[in-house]
Amino acid sequence: MNVVVNKKWFSVFFFIVLFFGNAFSQQSETHQLSKNVAAYFLAENPSTLKQKLKDVTWDKNNGDEIYVELYQRKKPSTTSLEKILKDFKVDGTWTDIDYTDIKASGWQLKNHVDRILLVTKEYLRENSKYYKDQRLKKLIHQGLGYWFKNMPQNDNWWYNEIGIPKSFGPILIMMRNELSKQEYNDGLKVMRQANFGRTGQNKVWQACNVFYKALLTDNEKLAQQARDTIVSEIKISKSEGIKTDFSFHQHGPQQQFGNYGLAFFTTQTSYAAIFANTSFQLDTDKIAILRNLFNQGFNQLTWQGYFDINSLGRQFFKHSQELKALAIGFAAVDLIKVDANNKNSYQQFINRNFSEISESNLTGITNYFTSDMMVYRSKDWYSSIKMSSKRVIGAEAGNNENLKGYYLADGACYISVTGKEYDDIFPLWNWRNLPGVTSFESDTPLKVLPWSGYRNNADFTGGISNGLNGIMAFELNRDSLTAKKSYFFLNNQLICLGAGITTLNTDAVTTTLNQTWLKGAVNYFTDTVKTLKPASEITNQKVNWVYHNNSTYIPLENTTLNISNKTHTGSWHEIIAKYPNDIISGKIFTIKVTPEIKPQNSKYAYAIFPNFKPHNKKVKLNFEIIQNNNKAQIIKSKDNNVFLMTIYKPLKQHIKGLGNLEFKQPGLYQIEKIEKQWKITLADSTQKLNSMDIIFNDKNYHFKMPKDVYKGKSIHRILD
Repeated sequence: MNVVVNKKWFSVFFFIVLFFGNAFSQQSETHQLSKNVAAYFLAENPSTLKQKLKDVTWDKNNGDEIYVELYQRKKPSTTSLEKILKDFKVDGTWTDIDYTDIKASGWQLKNHVDRILLVTKEYLRENSKYYKDQRLKKLIHQGLGYWFKNMPQNDNWWYNEIGIPKSFGPILIMMRNELSKQEYNDGLKVMRQANFGRTGQNKVWQACNVFYKALLTDNEKLAQQARDTIVSEIKISKSEGIKTDFSFHQHGPQQQFGNYGLAFFTTQTSYAAIFANTSFQLDTDKIAILRNLFNQGFNQLTWQGYFDINSLGRQFFKHSQELKALAIGFAAVDLIKVDANNKNSYQQFINRNFSEISESNLTGITNYFTSDMMVYRSKDWYSSIKMSSKRVIGAEAGNNENLKGYYLADGACYISVTGKEYDDIFPLWNWRNLPGVTSFESDTPLKVLPWSGYRNNADFTGGISNGLNGIMAFELNRDSLTAKKSYFFLNNQLICLGAGITTLNTDAVTTTLNQTWLKGAVNYFTDTVKTLKPASEITNQKVNWVYHNNSTYIPLENTTLNISNKTHTGSWHEIIAKYPNDIISGKIFTIKVTPEIKPQNSKYAYAIFPNFKPHNKKVKLNFEIIQNNNKAQIIKSKDNNVFLMTIYKPLKQHIKGLGNLEFKQPGLYQIEKIEKQWKITLADSTQKLNSMDIIFNDKNYHFKMPKDVYKGKSIHRILD
């Protein structure tokens, strides 16, 4: 009998231990994750990035969530925090926030919640001057009280379901032990606005808010579901998200590196750090994808602490290039924590962009074949080119952002030596004269793009590369304007050819070489070196070269130029409507091909030598243009070692220094001599071909082209 009783009580005891053990385990895991969230938000910023963060000032009109997250990292000065206290009213509001604001982007009432988060961090940060300051505590509770009483809503679902809970979650988690029961319950009402759903980065943000909600309710099962939803988007996608070339798409087949892509990346790296050393931590495959997204994506797009303009999406906010670059820096810090074996590449990014160690140790060409975009990096300068096709959306406008970006993906080609060439130039740009773009000249306001964006009505768009030499090319077919445009990177120089430029539109057509801030003199050479007079313009000018701010521009094949250094005026309001309509002015350098009315098969040719200054004489060229017409655009190095060829139609031709060639299909071809052998790189720029064929010096070569998600990718082969 005693044996039976003992067995019975042992079973009961075992069940109790198992039940409460599991309950304790779940509670301890959510408790640890809550501690990780608090530790992440209260952490000190790395010294290298802290100095840059000091320069980030509050901009109530900046609707970029990347900017908001950066500002939330900032440790406020005593002056700014005292002002926050001074401007706070007894009803729980601030005097400098417009509580009647209903804007769908840059909603001022979100500033109320973000400010509470900032104050909460100072209240709880142990090394803060304001640690456990009763004034801050009172402000936090009164500020929460205002929100809970009024529960403000915005017509833009994003704020209600994502933006507001995203800031509330950390506040409630960090202040949980100091919240009243009523505050806790009201806080959960806010968090319950977030549920699983949406797509892409919006799906991730929603899941992050559900994760906060799960921690607040000690619901490990829900927390696990949220975690799994967050990391489920860390994958190579056939639709939106991370692409096979490690570009990023959202809102359809549209490159969104700096907008949704960067938000995705910084969110994933921050949660990778929060999940670390728990059962929620990311597996090695997910970490590897984030590492590749960094190395092949964001790492390539930042130069001297400035983010690539072609990757901004629609977010042409003030200081956007610097702010987005800095956000990548903080993501690199998170990756050092969770991917320590590869910390060198992350640390090199930080050193290269935010410290005295500024020499570039990252060189080469990256072709984003799913996004119609290419990036070039040498040790001295940077360039990116963005195009569009029937496959890829060029740009979008929405939320009254990107109001002038009509030509953003028509071959825009930016060149940076210092990184500062275009810093906050956007209100003063002539947006018809974007660098690299062939477009109509007109005083008529540009059309505002729809949310659906636009596509260039042509298939032929693509790029190839083999090291530091390569091609980006496309057929432009938009608004009754057609052209064939090639950009050749050869021996650390950029050579641009245009042909077949045709329209019956009565507006003149031009191609812009560059449009940057004016810095220093503009010199040009005819028979002698001359200097452009201040605030002036010369037109239809035959010159040997033009030099301005570290770059030399060389017109070729009788191309004539218009050059100006005039003062432009404009307003940030014209770019993003939420900014006030304050007129500003500045001096701008513009260099473009002389405009032509109703061109018929016109062409241009020019070269740009960045980080090169000529010496009072004609610049010696180390390349030759072989062909520039509707059939092909071909150049070669003078030593006959490199041949770069854009072939628009099947072509049979003898090329001096190379031999007889027959191209059976249109495409991009690059042939280089490497150790006495010819190596070919080629790509199907229409992304429609199963194979490509050439006859080279009477020998047939057959190439199977990449399929499915790898269409458009370059292939390489030795020609024996």
